[in-house]
Amino acid sequence: MSDIDNLRKFHNWIKLQLISDAKYRTNGENLLDVAVGRGGDIFKWVKNDFKYVTGIDNDSKSIHEKKHFDGAIQRYNLIKTQMKVPRCYFWVISATDPDVLNKLNTKDRNCVYDVVSCQFSFHYFVKDIDITLNMISKKLKNGGIFIGTASDGDLINSNLEKTDQISTGILNVKKINDSVYDYILFPGNTDRTTYFEFRGALPEYFLFKEYFINKCKEYNLELVRMNNFHEWYNVYGGKKLSENEMHASFFNFSFVFKKLY
Repeated sequence: MSDIDNLRKFHNWIKLQLISDAKYRTNGENLLDVAVGRGGDIFKWVKNDFKYVTGIDNDSKSIHEKKHFDGAIQRYNLIKTQMKVPRCYFWVISATDPDVLNKLNTKDRNCVYDVVSCQFSFHYFVKDIDITLNMISKKLKNGGIFIGTASDGDLINSNLEKTDQISTGILNVKKINDSVYDYILFPGNTDRTTYFEFRGALPEYFLFKEYFINKCKEYNLELVRMNNFHEWYNVYGGKKLSENEMHASFFNFSFVFKKLY
């Protein structure tokens, strides 16, 4: 199996561009990370001089694990011994919980944020998109920025119309029905089971871009820019991706929305 280190670096570079751009647009000091996972963007928050960050995720292990891998809290505490970091708090809260807004407000004392970041996960929220977007909009300051990366439902769907399964050396995508597909990106030469550190294939919902944009409008979130990863690659100065890496990576897109006043 091929190594996908260059793909990881490319995806991390994209996230850094998005976070840096959001910082520039808002001159913000606080950030909410929705589906924060193991806190992989902590260094990006440090680099952009955020002062206060809240991260939520529905997976308890990603937040609290200490033994088998560094969960977000352990990772943060380790980095904190090495450099100046924002005040960060991580909570096990699902972005699709009907009570997510109340639960989050209890934890962060009704904080509203300059930036909301949601990386490689919004496609999991499609079924409960109103719950998630309502929370994001209400937790974002007027003029604040909502950024993220997600699987491109339009592109994946158009590829699956030709065949029921997309299979390369590092990627396997299989259509389940018109709403859902199984997606697994293998990790390469690491001890992870999959690229996103979950076991087995996870069902993902088709996130269609026009639907996403229109839904965001309902919650006072106006599109600023949307780019597929092929566009990002055209301006990327890092190491070239293999054909398999490009094929897998380009099934994603990035987005930037602004909360209207």
